[in-house]
Amino acid sequence: MDPGLVTLIVLTLVSVLLATAIRIVALRLWRRTPTVRLLGHVPEFAGAFRAWSDSDPDRFLDLARRAYEKVRLAAVRPRHRNALACAEALLGAALHHVGRDEEAVTYLLPAREALRAAKERNSGYLEACYVLATHSLAWIADVAGDHAEAVKLADEGLRRHVRNGDQRSVIQIYQQFVLVRANNLFKLGQYEVAAQDAQQCLRLARTSTENDSDDTVIMARALSAEIALATGNAEAALPFIEAAVAGARQPGSWTLAEALYIQAQVLAALDRPADALRTVTESVELTRQLADKLPARYPAILADREAALADLQASGTSSPPGTLPQ
Repeated sequence: MDPGLVTLIVLTLVSVLLATAIRIVALRLWRRTPTVRLLGHVPEFAGAFRAWSDSDPDRFLDLARRAYEKVRLAAVRPRHRNALACAEALLGAALHHVGRDEEAVTYLLPAREALRAAKERNSGYLEACYVLATHSLAWIADVAGDHAEAVKLADEGLRRHVRNGDQRSVIQIYQQFVLVRANNLFKLGQYEVAAQDAQQCLRLARTSTENDSDDTVIMARALSAEIALATGNAEAALPFIEAAVAGARQPGSWTLAEALYIQAQVLAALDRPADALRTVTESVELTRQLADKLPARYPAILADREAALADLQASGTSSPPGTLPQ
């Protein structure tokens, strides 16, 4: 047989085998990435993540609900369960952001369990949604007063970030995990560790922004003030809370309402009742506006602040009770 013909036959066989191998690998990868493919056809899903990053709770909820409905209708096969879990996690987080925590938990818990067990290539969506669900559940535990559970969830979220190399790529939510852990350690009376976490959160926030109006910067400063006040050092608390209030001075800012309430406590502890009364009055007015906008979250907070205002009006010296509500 002609050697040239033999060579041609061999090359043809090798090409066919190589093409077959590539096709098999491609099909396996295709089958193992159903979440990416399904969610890629739902633009509301990525839009909801952007709304969350922009701190726009109404738009976040609208887009997350629309994404969930589209994914629910499209998820007709077992391999689509992970995509549905991602949509459930996103909707649960959005419900939490508007204060509908009981409803949020019904989506977050099953989504988190499904995502914890998920094994899929190109699982960036799965990781992001698992971490977001854990983050939301940590804050829900905080609001419910289960501070030990909130710390546990925050620790898990931080470990997950470090293990997956996400500390820099998703720095905003990493900072939030540090903040929720610090906030709940403070409420558990572990002031020294809480203060260290609050300062770490502030340092991390400063690596990504120089903006004093960043929510994480504001809340880390406010928490540092609360910790200083709780340890009997109102003088040290004052510069922290003054910087937090200055950074939060924006129309309709929820962080301003929170920071003003803490500032009133600091001013009362410094025996400045008139300033404390003026400050808590402003906080109450802002909280009333927020309660109108987010009726599921703020009525109980408003009641506490109105009670603090009444105490100050009655005595002129009482410090507003309680700690920073989330």
